[in-house]
Amino acid sequence: MTPVPPAAGASSGTSGTPGRLRVREAVSYGLAAFARNPRPWVLAVLTLAAAEVAWGVLTGGWTGLDHLVAGDTGDYLLATTGLPAYLALVGGAVLSYLAGAVLTRGALAETAGTRPRLGTFFRLESVLQLLVAGLFLGIGTTVGLLLLVVPGLLVLLFTCFTFFLVLEVEVSASDALAASARLVRRNLAPVAGLLAALVGINLLGALALGLGLLVTIPVSYLAVGRAYRTLTGR
Repeated sequence: MTPVPPAAGASSGTSGTPGRLRVREAVSYGLAAFARNPRPWVLAVLTLAAAEVAWGVLTGGWTGLDHLVAGDTGDYLLATTGLPAYLALVGGAVLSYLAGAVLTRGALAETAGTRPRLGTFFRLESVLQLLVAGLFLGIGTTVGLLLLVVPGLLVLLFTCFTFFLVLEVEVSASDALAASARLVRRNLAPVAGLLAALVGINLLGALALGLGLLVTIPVSYLAVGRAYRTLTGR
């Protein structure tokens, strides 16, 4: 990893003292950081997308889609409710959690002032705690979305720094979830504003035939990473 200078407009929030989060500055940082070092970010996103597609192909029969297309509704019900289907679902969820952790690792490196290479993204510590945290996030978000959507969105909001804390501070999943909630609660308006802005940015990326996501996903992780550094002073 090669050291790089901080982006223009960087605040003192990463100098050891918590700073004030500004949505525009965080997004601008994400754009500038990605522009300085796009190659590993694009490769990381493509690698993770390929892994998800491969898992979907490998487990396609387990989800029962082939039986449904063929009209075998009995086999379809068996395939979608049996043990293989649940294993496929769990495996897909684990893969999604690890994908988030991989991009978080890249954001931590970039916002710490180093230019990560592709291998940097996959250097994950505390994998068990990441999976436990992901399990809590998955359950909480799913239940929350079923309860009129808003509770699920609140879960996503208050847990947005969880993986950053697990990877950098190396705390347990429960401690990371609690610390993320406290951090967001103390800075609710700017963090909510940032996440709302990033949702809009990613929607625009998806509209560009999905190719825009190769830019907007890295920018989003970098912006949240910048917010984490600013609010914690790390």
